[in-house]
Amino acid sequence: MKIKYSNNLFKLFVVDPLPPSTAASYESDLDVPRVIVDSQSLEEVNKIRIEKGAQNTVLLPFSPSSEEDFNNLGIEAIILAHSIFKHESRSLGSAKLLFDMDVKKGGWDVGPINAVLMSEQEGTHNVKLVKDFCSDYGIKLQMWPQIKSGEVYALPDPEFFGVIPIRTASPQDEEYAIGIINTKPIMKVMLS
Repeated sequence: MKIKYSNNLFKLFVVDPLPPSTAASYESDLDVPRVIVDSQSLEEVNKIRIEKGAQNTVLLPFSPSSEEDFNNLGIEAIILAHSIFKHESRSLGSAKLLFDMDVKKGGWDVGPINAVLMSEQEGTHNVKLVKDFCSDYGIKLQMWPQIKSGEVYALPDPEFFGVIPIRTASPQDEEYAIGIINTKPIMKVMLS
């Protein structure tokens, strides 16, 4: 199976093409937990593993059963990465005001906001607030059914966030992994 290159997860991560039969290895000087979805983690109950302390992260690509399953694992990994780092979820009456403050500060320590993820079932008022913000600052807005209504996740540029290695298994099949190498800059906003 091959996942379409227009897949929205590919817009959130650095996409790293790999030669056949190789594992992906990434160094990080950040002392933060990493969230991994790969063939090794799929053997675990929740299908996602957390690495702590290692300077080198090895990702072993796998063949997802479907693009939908791959997307579900990717969004679950983002949500888990936010909660593992013990970030405080922010809550304000106006999402736009909060985002404006963060953008004027330059986003996070790692740079500007790249993408905002919100629920496909979000109310019209909140969608308008977030769409206006994204339009004002040239930020990608992605709507996902896996995100709970009332929650919005803001992510940094892919090079400050994570990677999706893609390995060609055959002309018809590719294998993928997901590595959130920097869990620190994920911001969650609770909409009212």
